[in-house]
Amino acid sequence: MEGEMESKFENILMHVRRIKNEFNEEDLISGERFNIFEILGISANELSHSRMLADFLNVKGTHGQGDIYLKLFIEQLNNLPAENKFHKDSPHLDVIKNFKTNKSKVCIEKHVGKIDYEQGTGGRIDILLTDGKEFIIIENKIYAADQPQQLLRYKNFQLTKDTPILYLTLDGSDASIQSKSNNQESLNEKIDYICISYRFFIKEWIETCIHHSEQHPSICEIFKQYLNIIKKLTNQTINDKMSKELASYLSSNYEEFDSIIKVKNDVHSLIIEKFKSGVESICKEKELQLEFYMNPGINYSGFKIVSSQLRSQNLQVCFEFQGSAFSLGFVWLNKKESNDNFKKRLQELFIAEFSKFEESDSWPAYTLFNECLDWHQFYLLSSSNDGEVRLIEEKINQLIKISNSLID
Repeated sequence: MEGEMESKFENILMHVRRIKNEFNEEDLISGERFNIFEILGISANELSHSRMLADFLNVKGTHGQGDIYLKLFIEQLNNLPAENKFHKDSPHLDVIKNFKTNKSKVCIEKHVGKIDYEQGTGGRIDILLTDGKEFIIIENKIYAADQPQQLLRYKNFQLTKDTPILYLTLDGSDASIQSKSNNQESLNEKIDYICISYRFFIKEWIETCIHHSEQHPSICEIFKQYLNIIKKLTNQTINDKMSKELASYLSSNYEEFDSIIKVKNDVHSLIIEKFKSGVESICKEKELQLEFYMNPGINYSGFKIVSSQLRSQNLQVCFEFQGSAFSLGFVWLNKKESNDNFKKRLQELFIAEFSKFEESDSWPAYTLFNECLDWHQFYLLSSSNDGEVRLIEEKINQLIKISNSLID
């Protein structure tokens, strides 16, 4: 019986692999994998997405189609299901409904004052729409974690007292407590802001834009390539035709398929254990101390690396899932002992090595792990030929190089 079950599993895996390989070959021949956003390395860059969305929403955007795409965006907001839109008594509903698209302007990275945590004000708004009278704020989150009081500060922006805030994330997840509250007040979803997602809202909007751009092939192609990026970021890239063929085959082998699904978490745990072993070997060879706290699928989990030299610099090397993003960089051992001149030098070296950086209260310099942007990609890389561990070693070497340069 056991041998028969093993044989069935083997047949299922072989069949699935065959279907996948066939469609991969088809994608190569058709050019489906060619994507300008990926070639330019901006497919997961938050600011690049804000610029792209802003241009689509801009009446004077480079597309040259006036307010057609903004109208479709506003229309989709108005037609959201009741459970996903602002409360029926919210004034934000009227702002969206009556927004004058033909008179609108759009601004990205709008500076709204120096950040003041005591007053809950200041910062930069990712995308700000205005028709000259009303405003709509879009807070765009691809992989970056929320900043302290971020949504609260935007609500308190003096020109936006009754302005709708759209909290845009890959999967429509809610804003963190630290983003929407302080000791005095806290924002409420559907009252002060609503959550929208790339996975559904933006994807459906772009699909509608494609439909309305059929007479403009060059614009249509840009929308199609952007749609493919959205699908990839939200793990929806599987070919529809392939999906149907796989579903048809697996539905005829449901008992075995169900058994595979039930051990999914165990498989993820084994992948993590294998990965941990690889990182431990790297750290042992380099005489580094490892703190490993990575749990399958859990955000704010990862691992930290220290050494006597890093401790003397008040630093730890850190790899961690923040929200849905896998980030790498330096974390302070003690924030109170941080030095501005030292931080500036660290950031200069970080840019020289990684081309860019972000910072937060705890992280003086970090960036996204572009080869592994989410848990799904992490599992894929870590389960194939130790690829992820080799990438980790490269990144560790880069970070240690920065640390060594700090003492030159």
